[in-house]
Amino acid sequence: AVDLGALVEELVEIFEFVVEDAGKTLIHSIAAPTMVQGDRQMIIQALANMIQNALVHGGDRVELFTNGTEIGVADNGPGVDPADYDEILKPMVRLEASRTTEGSGLGLALVRAVADRHAAKLGLAPNTPSGLRISLNFAKM
Repeated sequence: AVDLGALVEELVEIFEFVVEDAGKTLIHSIAAPTMVQGDRQMIIQALANMIQNALVHGGDRVELFTNGTEIGVADNGPGVDPADYDEILKPMVRLEASRTTEGSGLGLALVRAVADRHAAKLGLAPNTPSGLRISLNFAKM
C-alpha cells in the first residue's frame, strides 16, 4: 500500500532544492489523497522522471499533485501538441523542439512502463493556462 499524500510530501522534500537550483519553483497540492496498491520505488522513479521532464522542457513552475488516486506533475512551459502525446511516450523519441536540450528520450517511456505495470491510467493533458500535465491514476484499494 502506498499513501499518495505522504509520497507527495516526501518528494517535495527530496526535489525542492533540485528544482530551486534550476531556478524554478516547486509547488504542491494534496487533495483527498488515498492509498493505492503499488511498488513505491517504481512510482517514485516515475514521478522523478516527470519532474525531470518539467525541469528540462517546462516553464519556471513545477507542480507536484495528488487528488484521490491520481498523482502527477504539471508545468507552465510551452506544452506539447496533443497530436504528439503518443510520440513522446515512445522510447528514444524526442520532438524537434527538445533536440537541443539534455535527455535521452527515455523518461516518459519509463513513466508509461510504470503505468502499465500498475494497470494505472497514464494521462497527458494541456495544463491551464500553459504547459503539460502528466499523471498516473491508480485503481482504488
